[in-house]
Amino acid sequence: MTDTAAASAEQARALDGAAGRLGVSPDALMALASFQCARLAHRLLDDLTGHPLVAVLAGPGNNGGD
Repeated sequence: MTDTAAASAEQARALDGAAGRLGVSPDALMALASFQCARLAHRLLDDLTGHPLVAVLAGPGNNGGD
């Protein structure tokens, strides 16, 4: 797996704000985030053999849509 970078909560808020100012809707941001999560999960699980168990843990987020 390649190196990945993560944004802090403050950086993520700033990035969300910048995207909003450029006209990207919150719905589009959530759709892209969910797509990228699924993409990463696929990459991680692709290397496993057999039938691994997978658990998804999700909190309410800021507005419940996260």
